[in-house]
Amino acid sequence: GGNEMRIIVNQNIDGENYSRLVDFAFAHSDAAMTVYQTSGLGSEHDAKIMETRALLSPYLLESRNNSECTPEHPEFEWPGTRIGYLDPLDPAAVFYHEDMRIYADTYELTDFVKDYILSVDGFFHWTIRYGNPEDISFFKDGRCWLFTTSHENYLYFLDHTEEIRVMLDEMQIEYSVY
Repeated sequence: GGNEMRIIVNQNIDGENYSRLVDFAFAHSDAAMTVYQTSGLGSEHDAKIMETRALLSPYLLESRNNSECTPEHPEFEWPGTRIGYLDPLDPAAVFYHEDMRIYADTYELTDFVKDYILSVDGFFHWTIRYGNPEDISFFKDGRCWLFTTSHENYLYFLDHTEEIRVMLDEMQIEYSVY
């Protein structure tokens, strides 16, 4: 079971609790994804983000980016998020300008990748605001079961929900079930 229930958490989980959930995610997943957004303007942020991508690149399983988007198919998505043109009928009304790149990179779960994930302090610190890539998510057999929309302060669990509930209760973290 586990598919009949979903859990949403609205508070950042950090420190020991974050480590514990990351350990659990690694034990129940075979890949993790994170997203890199660059402005294409050569900013300090862009340089740091591309440095992080390079650091993790030896463990890359798959990479997608928004350069594949067209006015006919403007959507670019990753778990919990879908973006694209503001007005699909007007190619000039684009959500991101031409040089802005969004990469959704999927990694194998190595010790190095785990150390990197643990170096980010909590689920809601996976945002540009903290100088990090965006939106960590975990997959098993191609299916996403844990993901964040960090800038909106959402953490979702779509599987292993009984075990997750027990852990969240022990951590005294509030959550919603739907």
